Amino acid sequence: MHRRASVGDEGAMEFIRPKEVLRLIGVSKVTLWRMVRAGRFPPPVTLNVTSKAYVLEEVQAWMAAAAARRSARRARGVGSRPGDRRLDHHHRATGAAAADEPRAVSGGGAVQSRRGLLRPLR
Repeated sequence: MHRRASVGDEGAMEFIRPKEVLRLIGVSKVTLWRMVRAGRFPPPVTLNVTSKAYVLEEVQAWMAAAAARRSARRARGVGSRPGDRRLDHHHRATGAAAADEPRAVSGGGAVQSRRGLLRPLR
């Protein structure tokens, strides 16, 4: 549900409730909270002691920027297969192997990822 509030010369500003933001961007409450806390999503406006809302224009701008980043990645050829984007970003950022890249474990017959998952060698 959108709410309109007058903000003087700037015109009308629309607020949307957190539940609507979750529906629009398709993340969980916890993920939204983490994104706001990390500065990757616009923070909510406090309407009163118990109520918060997001500025619709800011949410739409974030969505447009996310779509533009996706288009830019596709234009570079990154993300054409599942996992490509993450691996490409990791290699660019650190120059290292990806965190999920398997490595041999002594004793043979198994491979261990850096996350500690074991799987048999094929």
